[in-house]
Amino acid sequence: MTYTSFTVFKFVLLLFILLSGANIVSTVYAANGTTETFESFIQKVLDNHESLQITKRNITKTKSDIDAIRSKLGWNLSASSGLNRSRSFIGAISTQTNLALGINKIFQSGDSIELKSSYSIDDSEFVIINSQANPISSTRVDINYRMHLLQNKNYSQYLLDETSVDLNYSESRNIQLITRDEITIQAIELFYGAAILMARLETAKQSITRAKKLKSYIQKNIELGILEKGEILQSSAQLYNLQGQYQELKLVWEQSEIAINRLIGNSWDINFEPRVHFTKNKEYKFKEVSLNVKKYNPALKILNLNLKLVESIIAVDTDNTRSKLDLVISLGSLNTQGPSAIGSINDNDIIGGVKLEYNQALDERGINNKLYQSQLDKLNVETQILKLEKDLNYDSYSLITNIKRATKINNNYLARHKQEIKKYNDIVKRYRSGRADTNIVIQFENERTQAELVYNTQTILREKTIALLKLKQGKLITNQVSK
Repeated sequence: MTYTSFTVFKFVLLLFILLSGANIVSTVYAANGTTETFESFIQKVLDNHESLQITKRNITKTKSDIDAIRSKLGWNLSASSGLNRSRSFIGAISTQTNLALGINKIFQSGDSIELKSSYSIDDSEFVIINSQANPISSTRVDINYRMHLLQNKNYSQYLLDETSVDLNYSESRNIQLITRDEITIQAIELFYGAAILMARLETAKQSITRAKKLKSYIQKNIELGILEKGEILQSSAQLYNLQGQYQELKLVWEQSEIAINRLIGNSWDINFEPRVHFTKNKEYKFKEVSLNVKKYNPALKILNLNLKLVESIIAVDTDNTRSKLDLVISLGSLNTQGPSAIGSINDNDIIGGVKLEYNQALDERGINNKLYQSQLDKLNVETQILKLEKDLNYDSYSLITNIKRATKINNNYLARHKQEIKKYNDIVKRYRSGRADTNIVIQFENERTQAELVYNTQTILREKTIALLKLKQGKLITNQVSK
């Protein structure tokens, strides 16, 4: 059995990467050990990772933008007051005092409404006409409505802003999914790497047990004079080699176990043991898998959101190239009163008006260029969508192919493992009857151990590939994204 330093390095490096973003939770557990399933391990990693907490706050932030945009449709209050003293063209000093109050709002269509009221007093030193009131006070109430006649009411700037913030909110949720999946991929590597390391430890332990039995058998036969003392040297060397490899694995495992417990929020003295549930052979249909992958993929969702936003921008830009024609309707009442040389004045009048406002840019290069750039943006997003969909198809097919091939490989390794066990048991029988040498027994023992190690490793790697395929389809993690 061999265990390369490079494999150890990759395992420890992966732990460091995950721990760099972990939020450590001090939770006291019983010190008798814990067995972690793959699902519980992944969930604990995600629950303790700070990156997901950041994305959750970003979701809350973008959600607040929705309320900010929709507040633009609320009523706005305006008020003003003033005092003015001036000399008229006839040389009289006059003092004007005024007070105005109004409310207004904009509708989704871009139309607007305004309600205004005002009160003013004009006091002059003298007047030329005796029938003119002095001082004179005026009270006025108006309602004004502005309507866009040529613009499409479904493509207003407000609706574009609302669409933009809604899409930003959805994008922030999908960014959290991307972050979660990236962490999960690292956790998958870590969990199944730990499972392989645990399997190696168990295989090494069983091999040591068999090596001790062989050495004990040789020692007894030397005492009986059946075997020579030199025979025990081979079994001792084999045992020391296996024990050395086991201690090397044990050292790596103990260091990794502490780091894993820290990562998932366990107490440092918990004996962590990954539990792998092996999946039965299943046929994965490419068409179904590919459809699920595209339906779930958060990066593809973000691109589709961007496409929707660009299409909304194009609609507004296209609408802006049209001439602008507004209809403004106003209606109100005016009350004028005050004393005059011939008596008091108190007049009430209905006032109002209708007008059309026309606006057309004479130089449309700026408007047309903005529309052209938006159309190019749409083409770019559509190209990115096609590329990502193609990449997802290749990734899905690759994972399915790997699982199918891994199943066949595992069947072959299982058959080899069974044959190695039979071969080892047979050589042990022949050795006990004096028809085999010690070095052959040791050789067969190593071959049996190697076959067991390869089979266990490949079986776990197959489960890792299945987990990755489930993740790609959004079927691995059951918890929902923050809302």
